[in-house]
Amino acid sequence: MRSERFRNTMLTVLILVLAVGLVAMMLYVKAREDMREEALKELSTQMQAQWDEEGLSEELQSPVRSAEIMANDSFYQKLADGFDVHILIVGDSIGAGTGAETVNLNWISRLQIELMKQYQVNVEITNLSMGGGNTSYAGYAQIMLLDDGIDYDLAILCYGEPDPAEGFSLAYESMVQAVINKYPNCAILSILESSQQGNSEKIQAIRNLAYRYNYPVVDTITPFALNYAALTSDGIHPNDEGQRIYYEEILRTITEAVQADKGKDLNTTAAPINPGVTAFHTFKYISAGEFQRLDDLSYSIPVNISGCMGVDYDPGRGDHKHVDIYADESFLATLDSDANQRQIVKVSDNCQVMAVLRIAFRTKEAADGFNGVCFSSAS
Repeated sequence: MRSERFRNTMLTVLILVLAVGLVAMMLYVKAREDMREEALKELSTQMQAQWDEEGLSEELQSPVRSAEIMANDSFYQKLADGFDVHILIVGDSIGAGTGAETVNLNWISRLQIELMKQYQVNVEITNLSMGGGNTSYAGYAQIMLLDDGIDYDLAILCYGEPDPAEGFSLAYESMVQAVINKYPNCAILSILESSQQGNSEKIQAIRNLAYRYNYPVVDTITPFALNYAALTSDGIHPNDEGQRIYYEEILRTITEAVQADKGKDLNTTAAPINPGVTAFHTFKYISAGEFQRLDDLSYSIPVNISGCMGVDYDPGRGDHKHVDIYADESFLATLDSDANQRQIVKVSDNCQVMAVLRIAFRTKEAADGFNGVCFSSAS
């Protein structure tokens, strides 16, 4: 009996000793953590004082810049620092890479591969370019229609060949402002298309806009001048060797901007060269699905709307590709395209519809290719 009480007493004493030791160890660890935290605070205070004394910005104080900070950098700074980028291309058939023997040899694919190799980043490209005689107005409409949730880092504009000289500067500036308004952080590059073969009125208009908004141009005219015929597939579109010149000139322009640590220098508040560009700030698209199809050839919609009007349609591959447009049953315009692919064509600079808009085609095939209409107006 006495032996059992002794064992119980010793067990209790042992438990108390272990408990006291555990508490002592916990207090010791906490004391060490408190000392470490105080030391870190002291070091942080000393480093902050040094940064303040040397005038270093908060951005440079961290050896690894945060993704949040990098998201606010320019396209060129993102490349330099190894962040993925998104590029938007808007152009005509040259912008689409027409003339290359295969897709992987066009300037778009080669540019993407070389950028990824050179900067070790992922480069995503969205190319909205359309051939078939589509002009800068189509480029403007494509930008305004785009709704993919991507905040683009660079927009490459590639127009000039199919555009008429009259009204070209206005249409091109509408594209520039569409990029600025939709993607405030996006850089811009303009390509001076080789097919112009000199300082044409349209090329000068592009140069003037680039100077006004402070963004680079990529000159493909000069390197084509020595042997133009040997660099095109049909007298207009660059062949494989011509495509190489395109991507090399664009890559060189981008590389120079990266090396110069070019920031967000785009002048987004510049006064427009063409005052009429303000009439393109608001964009409304009425899809074919919103129209009533009256028969195999025609569509109508009750609407009260005004502004610059365009029609979006695929004329098909048959004859009789004419499209007749009526505003309140008054004839407005006729479109006639030789192309066999999608067209976004400006119909009227100042269209006013009070009650009914009607679109009439000559063939069912052409009517089946109707996509919708665009209306632009001042904001």
